[in-house]
Amino acid sequence: TTAVYKLKKFGYAYEKICDKITDFIKCDAIILADKSVLVMFEGGEAGLFDRDGEMLWNKKLEYNDSPMASLADDGEYFWCACKNEDSVIRFNAENISIDIRVGGKGKGTFNAPYFASADRFYVYVCCADRVRKISKNDLTVSDVEGIYDTPKRFYKLGRFSILIKPDGTYIDKDE
Repeated sequence: TTAVYKLKKFGYAYEKICDKITDFIKCDAIILADKSVLVMFEGGEAGLFDRDGEMLWNKKLEYNDSPMASLADDGEYFWCACKNEDSVIRFNAENISIDIRVGGKGKGTFNAPYFASADRFYVYVCCADRVRKISKNDLTVSDVEGIYDTPKRFYKLGRFSILIKPDGTYIDKDE
């Protein structure tokens, strides 16, 4: 149901939060450790809501004046992609400040990254031409094995990989 979708995405204060945002489907949202909710729209426009659904702030998340995209939860941190800067940024969730940048213009690490997701071990990054992963242990970057050209979104859930491409959604199971 719509209510269950909103509850999972925004937490218990979903009704108040959804009353304050323009589109509850197109935005990314993560529930932070203190139960506050960070919501981000295309173009980097973001809002932080407390656990009761009251807006704490509304601002644009950006790096070098370039908008951030996507929210990948990582406990006390979260990751975003910065397409214009060929970078992936880790933010401190407590004060929403930049903690680490991986990649950069002219470095060749990422080619126009636009989506990030995470599991316990890696941050997965969809780029214009492939899916890459960042090790949370040592921040090394490598390609995700498989034929993942033109990815829109990529998720790793245990032994299953979910790849969303322009022509459909694919599920792959590790051996």
